[in-house]
Amino acid sequence: MSRRVDAMFRAFADFTRLRLLHLLAQDELCVAELMAALKAPQSKVSRHLAHLRAAGLADSRNKGKWRYYSLAAPSTRFQARIFKCLRDCHEEVGVLNRDRLRLEKVLAERRGRRRRRAGAAAAALLLGALAAGRARADDYPIRP
Repeated sequence: MSRRVDAMFRAFADFTRLRLLHLLAQDELCVAELMAALKAPQSKVSRHLAHLRAAGLADSRNKGKWRYYSLAAPSTRFQARIFKCLRDCHEEVGVLNRDRLRLEKVLAERRGRRRRRAGAAAAALLLGALAAGRARADDYPIRP
């Protein structure tokens, strides 16, 4: 058996890694979001993510100070089928369903933060334009 396949099965054999894979099948996530969804400490989440990356099951990318993790692109049909199962099997495994529900709350908080930041950025731009005389306050009525 190839080392890659062996590493993949070892990754699936650990319940924490299986839970992480299930969450990564839902969306691209940072460690803090995974910690909240799993209710697990950072060291545990990071350690298991390292195993998933070494097995070729997870990818990561940096965005500013944050590192976001996602499922790796499937390299075989077998891996693609396993990833599909990860997306769909939460209904049959209670803890995966609970993780997914917690993740939905975490993602809702993320969307709220993005909206607040976008609103604050738009307000800063408008205030700058008003101060520079490029806009008039009458052109931008404030709605409650």
